[in-house]
Amino acid sequence: MIIRELIIHCSSGKGGNGVIHFRRNKFISKGGPDGGNGGDGGSVFFVANNFVSNLNHLKKKRFIKADNGFDGSINFKKGKKGEDLFIQVPINTTIIDMCNNIIFKLNRNKDSILVFKGGRGGLGNSCFKTSFNRSPNICTQGLKGKSGNLYIELNLISDVAIIGLPNAGKSTLLSVMTSAKPLIGNYPFTTIDINLGLLYNKLKNKSLIISDYPGIIKGSSKGKGLGFRFLKNLYYSTIFLFVISIESIDPAVDFEILLNELFLFDSILKNKKRILIFTKIDLLNQKQKLEFEKKVPKNEDVIFVSSFNNIGINYMTQRIFDLFKKN
Repeated sequence: MIIRELIIHCSSGKGGNGVIHFRRNKFISKGGPDGGNGGDGGSVFFVANNFVSNLNHLKKKRFIKADNGFDGSINFKKGKKGEDLFIQVPINTTIIDMCNNIIFKLNRNKDSILVFKGGRGGLGNSCFKTSFNRSPNICTQGLKGKSGNLYIELNLISDVAIIGLPNAGKSTLLSVMTSAKPLIGNYPFTTIDINLGLLYNKLKNKSLIISDYPGIIKGSSKGKGLGFRFLKNLYYSTIFLFVISIESIDPAVDFEILLNELFLFDSILKNKKRILIFTKIDLLNQKQKLEFEKKVPKNEDVIFVSSFNNIGINYMTQRIFDLFKKN
């Protein structure tokens, strides 16, 4: 199972303590304060890595902490700085500091952000020497690191998004178009996560990433069903494939439900290019198909396909590449 979101607790390191010490050298008549400062604590960084594809490596690391700084030492020696912690995540990862409601985004390879800075090291007594106080007997403790819960989410990016009501044949269509093997079943909400596949065009030597979304129902834009938590990933897609089964009683109503839910979630989605795909066309004879076409929404780019016997699949694939080229 691919993990795309989780919550972890992170903490930067505590700063090392300063120390109190006075020189006691044999040939120096008057010793002085030589207590060193503590080292700073390690900080927590997140780094986008092109070779990391999911968040599975963080599944068992729910509590992550950078190293503490080391205490200072005698003879003005500063403590060693705590080792910084660099957490590798995929490109297009969003990190939210749940305590301070701060949002970080890593959209390019090698992008790096500092989430929690390490605690500052304490001061040794050598720092407090003045002309009035030549033998200070004080030092300071290292500061604590910062910590908090972080919500980490991977935003899946695809060129083409397959959208439809539950049990419309979306996953089957994806499996026919690509080499993806999504779970397929004759019941609603078979798809409970986003499935990805690669659509390849041999003639043009080009490929597109296609995503199959969980079924969208009326109210998905407000959190009903499974659709809401995935809808925000649609921002990254260029083309929408609205998939409706020819078994639909009223395809125009189904199409309107899908459009409304997307537009209610964010009106910017209405500017996306789209193709209206009717699946399972093999279930109709020619006369039934003509009758069904009367119910199809007008002024839409419509294609009839069958995943069972590959009717219309090649034409649909070519249409997708043509439409993507015009973008």
